[in-house]
Amino acid sequence: MISEVRFAAKAERQLKKYKKKRQIPDHAIDKLEVWIETVEEFGIGHAQKVPKFHDHALKGEWQGFRSIYLDMTTWRAIYQIKVTTNQDGDETIEIEFVEVEEVNPHEY
Repeated sequence: MISEVRFAAKAERQLKKYKKKRQIPDHAIDKLEVWIETVEEFGIGHAQKVPKFHDHALKGEWQGFRSIYLDMTTWRAIYQIKVTTNQDGDETIEIEFVEVEEVNPHEY
């Protein structure tokens, strides 16, 4: 199974806007980049167990999604695990990818 991280169009727009306006702290962007590297190198199962990401399942309207903390006060990334299957001749290739749906300041 191949793991990769993709960004939904909405998440890309949000991240670009927050970076441009310098609203998201550099350490939060750095942590997101480390999380992406961890997922792509070791898989999402491993990344979910790393304490510094505070990975957890969401409830309510976000049921089926997960969240990681990008800092200890406000910022988070919301993602969903997806699997696609491709037929390549006689071989079935499953590609697991994580799609980041939103990057936002968490409202408590």
